Amino acid sequence: MIRRPPRSTLFPYTTLFRSLDGVRKSVLQFLQDETVKKAWLTEYNVRHNYSSVSRIDASLSNFPFQYPDVETLIRNARDTLREVFDEYTVAEWIEQNVYPMLRKLDLFRQTAESLKKAAAWPVRPLDPLPELQKYGIGIPTDNPRNV
Repeated sequence: MIRRPPRSTLFPYTTLFRSLDGVRKSVLQFLQDETVKKAWLTEYNVRHNYSSVSRIDASLSNFPFQYPDVETLIRNARDTLREVFDEYTVAEWIEQNVYPMLRKLDLFRQTAESLKKAAAWPVRPLDPLPELQKYGIGIPTDNPRNV
């Protein structure tokens, strides 16, 4: 009778990949929640420098839970992969699989902090983007429905 090893021992990097998947899902969910669902840090808000300091602070209060997880994943990946791979391969793998999450979180924090620095918030209606004028958007017309 042939005995098979437990599934967890078939591939030595199972734990690393599970960690990567969990942290990636958590970071993407956090960014989705804070930028799209709550809608105070959308690209629109950033382009128009329009948000709410209290809402930004609330978003930033959740930030500290994400960053350490990514840093821990980097260290774990480094230590695990060094057992088999050379330093260049380790660096390449981390840069491709983990570093993008770190960059997205850094950009989120920088964007949130820069929005908080606004001395005054614009009043609605906000000016449409000049780039949209080529589509006839933002150009006043005599049509009362466009007011």
